[in-house]
Amino acid sequence: MTDFKKHPPYMELCLCRRCADVYFNDPAYWVERSNPIQTVRELCDVCSQYRGFDYSIWKKPSNVRLPKSHR
Repeated sequence: MTDFKKHPPYMELCLCRRCADVYFNDPAYWVERSNPIQTVRELCDVCSQYRGFDYSIWKKPSNVRLPKSHR
């Protein structure tokens, strides 16, 4: 567990898979499911079109080094 995750999440959102991918693909954020055993999907807070799960999102501090991608 990294230091920034010891703090409360930056935000908690219900996200469909499409909207969650935006945060998963952005290296400035750390994302994980708030409740991994959640089975009921709710309406997405971002697009309000699709259903998804609750996610906790942390904004990574600028001093966190990101791993290099495999080439």
